Amino acid sequence: KSDITPNMKNKCINMIQNDEIESIPIVLLENISLVSINNNLKDNISEEILLKIIMNIQNIESKIKLINLNFSKVSRDNINILLKSLGEDYYKIIVNRTRPNLKYNESNILLLENIKGLGYKIKYETNEQTIKLKNTIR
Repeated sequence: KSDITPNMKNKCINMIQNDEIESIPIVLLENISLVSINNNLKDNISEEILLKIIMNIQNIESKIKLINLNFSKVSRDNINILLKSLGEDYYKIIVNRTRPNLKYNESNILLLENIKGLGYKIKYETNEQTIKLKNTIR
């Protein structure tokens, strides 16, 4: 449970909207992302604010959860940018004929399924620890 108040969250969102994101401590951005995830606040965050938050937080799991929670509102071009922000293995998901390995968890499976919904033909195998992509074709 986060100790961030609605007033603090609104103030931070206003700072993000006003291009003052550099003045928001990363710890506070991380808290905003956790509050958004835990309270399913997808309707309250615009694509622009979402991008700014994701690009400036460090926790990969939080980034993936925010992307999944807001996937339908993010443009295809911005999905590419967000995948790059997650690291090379995530960006390789959408690169033809690459076979990255991802950590096995619900968030990564949902991310792959969301990307499939964009028309990518993604095949993968899972075990208890890893998701191994077999092939990606647009």
